[in-house]
Amino acid sequence: MVEPREPKEKDGDDERRKPARKAKSPKVAKPGPKAEPGHPRLPVRRERNSLFFDAYDGTPPWDIGRAQPAFVELANMGQIEGSVLDLGCGTGDLVLEMAEEGHEAWGVDFVPRAIDQAKVKARLRGMEGEATFLVGDALEVEHLNRTFDTVLDCGLFHTFSDPERELYEQQLRAVTHPGSRVHIMAMSDWEDDSWGGPRRVTQAELMDTFRDGWRVEDIVEARFLVLPGYNVRAHAWLASFVREAAPGRKVARKAVPNKPIKKAVKAAPAPKGGKVVEAAA
Repeated sequence: MVEPREPKEKDGDDERRKPARKAKSPKVAKPGPKAEPGHPRLPVRRERNSLFFDAYDGTPPWDIGRAQPAFVELANMGQIEGSVLDLGCGTGDLVLEMAEEGHEAWGVDFVPRAIDQAKVKARLRGMEGEATFLVGDALEVEHLNRTFDTVLDCGLFHTFSDPERELYEQQLRAVTHPGSRVHIMAMSDWEDDSWGGPRRVTQAELMDTFRDGWRVEDIVEARFLVLPGYNVRAHAWLASFVREAAPGRKVARKAVPNKPIKKAVKAAPAPKGGKVVEAAA
């Protein structure tokens, strides 16, 4: 009796038996975390940058325990008015400073741990409910479905690529109205790049990003305050733009001398545990 044999597999049978691969879905904005009661849910567009997430495992060098002095000076000069939105708010010191000054203050950051710490700070200061903190992407703030009188950016703009800068400007249009001010503090091209850190920004790049529909009110030299132990000068540009009622004339795309338009903002006294650390010349 002849034993039955298994049929021989023909070339290509293995491939035909494999399940078909699913087509890759196009990348879209991911939904954000569960919305706060009474507030919208913000999507997250950008890839998670481990640098920022890991930074909040401890204390980031920029988290000095109070608002950056350059923004406190702006408030003292009357340049921060009405409702305030802080994009890339971190652990919320600037937002809480604005709330203490009587502003309706909102903060958005895409690192959940930073927002959690901001809410704890608000609670410890007895300010729970006086400031709004949301986890979300600054490139998706149109989903807030409202506008603000002032938008603050302390160290966010210099994290963006060129295409993201254009998108960021569009998002700022969505959350401002004619007459709104936007104040941006970004690491300047005067800062030594040998230590790495964020992208350096020129005055010309700032002006080019806000070339249509915005009026350049001021660009001055400033400094980021950082924690001790970080051997950086932290040179920055502090730029102020005013949203115009109608698109203004285009700013010519040409080089702008990289020197302060006016004298630098005078820094406020350093708080305990934080100071501007000067590198050796």
